[in-house]
Amino acid sequence: MEINNSSQKSKYLHGTVVVGIVCKDCVIIGADQLMSAGYYPLFFDKKKIFSLNKYCYCAFTGVVSTIKETVDILRAELKLNELSNRKVIIESIASLAGILLKERNADDSNGGAVGLIAGYDSKPQLFDIDGGGAIDKAKYSASKSSGIFQATTILDENYHDNMTEQEGIELCVRAIQEAKRRAPGVGGFSMDVAIINKQGSREISQKEINAILVKNKNYLLQKEREISKQ
Repeated sequence: MEINNSSQKSKYLHGTVVVGIVCKDCVIIGADQLMSAGYYPLFFDKKKIFSLNKYCYCAFTGVVSTIKETVDILRAELKLNELSNRKVIIESIASLAGILLKERNADDSNGGAVGLIAGYDSKPQLFDIDGGGAIDKAKYSASKSSGIFQATTILDENYHDNMTEQEGIELCVRAIQEAKRRAPGVGGFSMDVAIINKQGSREISQKEINAILVKNKNYLLQKEREISKQ
């Protein structure tokens, strides 16, 4: 995630990893916490996942002003749906997000953004939105964020259909942590992860995240010992 820089009008995005995973009964979404201006790190504890309502979250990478405006409009639209007693369709929210991002990304002076929409209507759903506003339904994604290669490698190797909630949480944390270790512009003090299911949504506590990180570290150490013995 970047602060807008008028002297740098490139639409290539630097920093951030966002991850979404569809599980059997829920969808997981998470992101790192580093905010930068170009390649310069500014803040290390910025939240990059946003609750749109009880059953829908989003996470974007790109220019902060574009992201904030898009999130505000999506929240307003969902509030209108709620007041009108209209059923929320996650794909419709993703389509609106795609239209908003396409309009804003076309303006060079406003920079650009891409990201994920995750939610639960009749089932868990995840949509990847590219810079041109196109949306793709996905089982898992790291969007077009800087940590896409590192995170997607972990996702490709470990994702399977009908994952449990705990398996999804652990995979999301592991994918984000791998991007933080190896991808430029990805970092922060920790990460934010949320779960959305038919009961609603909740964010994972730092205690839970730390426990998973310790488990992952122990796993890697064990693998290193096994390799060294070969």
